[in-house]
Order: sequence, then structure tokens, then C-alpha cells
Amino acid sequence: MTNEVKSAVRVIQILEYFDTVRREAGVLEISRALGFPASSTAGILRSLQRLSYLVQDEQRLYRPTPRVTLLGSWIDPLLAHDGPLMALMSHLSKATGETIILALQVDAGARYIHIIPSTQRVRLHVNVGDVRPLLTSGTGRLFVSTMEPDQVRRAVFRHNALRGANEPEINLSTVTRDATQIRKNGYATSLDRLVPGVGIIAALLPEREGTRPMAVAVGGPSVTIRTRTAELASLLREGIGQYLPHLGNAGDQS
Repeated sequence: MTNEVKSAVRVIQILEYFDTVRREAGVLEISRALGFPASSTAGILRSLQRLSYLVQDEQRLYRPTPRVTLLGSWIDPLLAHDGPLMALMSHLSKATGETIILALQVDAGARYIHIIPSTQRVRLHVNVGDVRPLLTSGTGRLFVSTMEPDQVRRAVFRHNALRGANEPEINLSTVTRDATQIRKNGYATSLDRLVPGVGIIAALLPEREGTRPMAVAVGGPSVTIRTRTAELASLLREGIGQYLPHLGNAGDQS
């Protein structure tokens, strides 16, 4: 990777870090959190400040400016910070106290594109930009439920062909059965699948023409997700219906 490409990647990761922590941050905090050299981090932050994408306060802490907010507002108004999708996530955060995740389907699986951290002492720690595997995660399996049979078959074949030596083979019939159940339920759950003690429940957002599938999820301790599954599923279903009614009937995923 060239220095120019590396710097471009770091710019994006720094902006995503601010989106995750939602507060001011200094050079050392950012460099340690992202594993960047402090000198490189300081240089990028100064450049973003000169371009008016960041401001620095008297404590030498940086925060994004509204110019960052406006960068992609024309692409998808649904994702605007004052839009209905952010309102839905805020509603779910207040109702559950758990981590709220917005996920987008990508080739590798489910990419987390927006997060509202939990207010609980014991919480799920995830970052904007994290990607969860398509076939072995809750959000990934949710997206699998939207795929055609041939697409699912190819995904399983590719996973098994590329899996690690200690990674178990995935059975196509199991994936197909899970996808059918997810469509019937209207949501997907994952308990202790990727990380022991961690669980998630996710529901699809209404499909929109020309866009990749997206989902909203509630994540937290497995015991919480397990004991509150029915309640959380209702909150997801009712919240999507309340905040995104213009996108169609989110409860009909059959």
C-alpha cells in the first residue's frame, strides 16, 4: 500500500472513529485506538482542520464540523442525522439501553455503518466499519435470508473453499433452513456465535430499489438478548413500522 493510499484509509478510519465515540478526541487517543503512529495521526488531524472538516478546542481536542455531515447527505437522505432512520436508532437505544447497530450488506457479509453505544455497564463493543461474516453472524444470516437459492449455494461453496483449517464446514441445508425460519420470524438472532457471552437480534429495513439490503440490530450480553427476544423483536418491528412507514411494510419479509 502506497503512502498516499495509506493516508486516505486513515482519514476514513479517523472519521469513523469520531462517529463511534461521538465526542471530542485527541491525537494520542486516536493513534492508540486505531494503531496509527502519533506523528501521522497529528498530521492528518491538522490537515482535516485546515480543510474545515475538524475543529480543535482549547484542550487541543478535535471534533468534526457540520461539513462532515453534509458530505454524503445527497446520496441517501434516509441516512441524514436528522432523518427517520437515525430517529429509529435513537428510539431503540432509549427503549433498550443496549448497543444499536445499522448494518449494510456487502460482499463479505454485514458491514456496520452506524452505531449508538450501549448505556449499560456490561455492553457490546463494536466499531463503525466492522464487518461480520455472511454465513456465521446474525446480521449476515439475516441478509442471507434475502438471497436467491443460487446465491446462497455459491456463498456456502465459497465459504467452505476458503475456510481455515480449524474452521468447521457449513452445511447448505442448515443455512437454507435457518433462512426460512428467519423469513418466518421477521428477525435473526445470534447468541455466542462469534464471541462467547455476546448476542444480537436484527431485523431487515424495508427494501428500496437500487440499494443494498440494510438491517438494524440490538446487541448486548447473550443472556439479555435471549431473555428479551420477544420484547426486542416487537420493538424492532414496531419501531420500523413507526419511523419508516413510507418505505413499505417491514413486517412482511416472506
